Amino acid sequence: MKKAVMLNPVLLATVAVPLAGVAVLLATVAVLLVTVAVLLATVAVLLAAVAVLLATVAVLLATVAVLLATVAVLLATYQHLVHVTEEQVELTKI
Repeated sequence: MKKAVMLNPVLLATVAVPLAGVAVLLATVAVLLVTVAVLLATVAVLLAAVAVLLATVAVLLATVAVLLATVAVLLATYQHLVHVTEEQVELTKI
């Protein structure tokens, strides 16, 4: 007849307590990893916002450049018209 295998409760507790400690440690690591992931996502969102702001500044600078070029063309046109008008006045004096 076989003897029944008796498990010692103290031995089971001796194994269970370190396993529970490992489980708590793994859960803590998981929480820390989630926290790091959230922080990285926050940094990514902030970097995207900075990129959008820089793109907006670039568009505004391009707009200013176009406006300045328009003013330059208008001034050149005005100077040309003044020069042509002066030539016409001189021709009519002759």
